[in-house]
Amino acid sequence: PGSTTGAHGKGWFPSTMTQCRSHGCKPGRLLVALCIALALAGVFSTAQELDANARAGPARVAFFTCPKPMTESTETSQRNAVGSWKAIGGEVLLVGPDVSEADAQSLGAKAVRTSRVTQEGVPLLDDIFEAAQQATDADVMVFINTDMVLTSSFMRALDAVMEHAERFVEPTLFNTTQRYLEEFTPLVEPQNAEQASSGEPFAGTLPLPTLNERERKPTKNFMMVGRRTNLAMKAPLTFDDQGLWEKELHSLAAQLGQLDDPRALDYFAFR
Repeated sequence: PGSTTGAHGKGWFPSTMTQCRSHGCKPGRLLVALCIALALAGVFSTAQELDANARAGPARVAFFTCPKPMTESTETSQRNAVGSWKAIGGEVLLVGPDVSEADAQSLGAKAVRTSRVTQEGVPLLDDIFEAAQQATDADVMVFINTDMVLTSSFMRALDAVMEHAERFVEPTLFNTTQRYLEEFTPLVEPQNAEQASSGEPFAGTLPLPTLNERERKPTKNFMMVGRRTNLAMKAPLTFDDQGLWEKELHSLAAQLGQLDDPRALDYFAFR
């Protein structure tokens, strides 16, 4: 999603014309996102001081993604990715205008249909975000590309970020409609000659974001991102209860993986 992804929690949506990047990615590679706890050590050095009772129970995390159609070149990578999110305890939402109910059921995921697309048929990113957030009551949303494999180290890092936010972030409540109009120029045609000559921004027929009840409450917002490690894998992963798949994957990544540059951000966890 580039620089237009909202960093202020569930109430602030990206630009109306932003396209879902994962829908247009080149297939054929499995990109493994391994979140290393050491990367957070400097930022969260006070984690040991945090109150263990700051939050009641484990966080409910929902991963949402805009998948490609299941083909010979994409099926294994997508099933590996979605399987890993389920294995580490996440809810999975497959979001888009052409999401297959059968594919979602076979993956243990929920299909969430959207309708707004560009002239080329590419789904709009703000529509993806809004539909996903309306489809779950999870505590944390994670927008992620459909070929990113995560391990439980991601959840440990997320827990550290959430504890930091609970301790140090002030609760905020955004006026979503006002922020949306202030930050993004409406991409619609003037409704009359007076609007066209005024030179002022106008709402026109702009579809404004909606809020459900949980978004109307003050929230200790945060956003967490991370770099991916590239690792070519063609075989399906077997997700066992003992976590052996994680150990093997971490070992392979350490031997054969390549940490991508800082622009390789393929997940965005936020509240």
